[in-house]
Amino acid sequence: QLIRARDFKNAYQGCQELLKVDPYDKDNLSLLAEVENSIMELNLKKVKEDIKATDHLWKEGKYDELLKIYNKLYAYAPEYGKLQSLIQKAQEALGEQQMGERQTFITNALRVIEKVFSEKRYGEAIQAANELLEIDAANPQAQKLLQKAKDSLIEQKLRENERITDSGDFQKEVELYESLLSIDPKSGKLLNMLSQAKKRLTDKKFLESKIEI
Repeated sequence: QLIRARDFKNAYQGCQELLKVDPYDKDNLSLLAEVENSIMELNLKKVKEDIKATDHLWKEGKYDELLKIYNKLYAYAPEYGKLQSLIQKAQEALGEQQMGERQTFITNALRVIEKVFSEKRYGEAIQAANELLEIDAANPQAQKLLQKAKDSLIEQKLRENERITDSGDFQKEVELYESLLSIDPKSGKLLNMLSQAKKRLTDKKFLESKIEI
């Protein structure tokens, strides 16, 4: 119904909620793919409009500002070939000196993220990687470090809360996994653990009701 009403935001949120219940449900995965495709189409349309609105910046020679805009748009349409070409064109227009300064900044930022990650300050690493991706959205090293930091933070939180996972209190387990999904809503490991904990909680409640009867 939400898809037919073109309310893709709420449709997407609904699919994500269902993923927490059953990450492998075929109907939900099919709906999620449909919603994501529709969102991508809308994003692409908006990206094209925003690109058209930047024409005057090319005439004014504001290449740095163009790069900032295009890097933000890249997150919404990473496969759009024209946007990739415009990013490259803007980078070339900035000139070798400015690009050299930009590359030095990115290299130093990656070193800082790696250092923070090695010190197991995963939350700071996630924040720094996100900030770098705002400047260089397609940077593969930053994307890889971001995912590593998310995975490591989740593992750290799971270790810190072993008393909950080992206690047999399935309600608290469910609450723990749902809270950790805020770090990475697409974590396959967490979604699987959440699904299993919910099943154990349901089984426990069913058994308790039979015992009570």
